[in-house]
Amino acid sequence: MTLFLRSLMRWCFSFVCVLFC
Repeated sequence: MTLFLRSLMRWCFSFVCVLFC
């Protein structure tokens, strides 16, 4: 479950970066 959460967090961070960039 921790691995899934980490992956989700990374995906969310990437999405935010794309939005701001």
